[in-house]
Amino acid sequence: MSDTKKSRNRTIDATNSKKSSKVTTLAMQSMKSALAGDISSARELLDEAKVKGVEAHNIQTEMIQLEIKGRSKCSDIISCTCTGSFYE
Repeated sequence: MSDTKKSRNRTIDATNSKKSSKVTTLAMQSMKSALAGDISSARELLDEAKVKGVEAHNIQTEMIQLEIKGRSKCSDIISCTCTGSFYE
């Protein structure tokens, strides 16, 4: 695999990790807002979490497609995608 493709895979991996971590943070902030009685803020945070979740899903789908095409940096995409904070 070329250095450019390896770099692209590392970027996808890092971006996915950041987005999935952001989803968790936003969801937790949403719950805290709801518990504090700020339902409007809780809904906004949850909506943002949903958008970030879709973005993370799309990145994982791209990673899976790269593996299917034989262009993934991981030998096992499941171990690469399911060990991040999104699944903890």
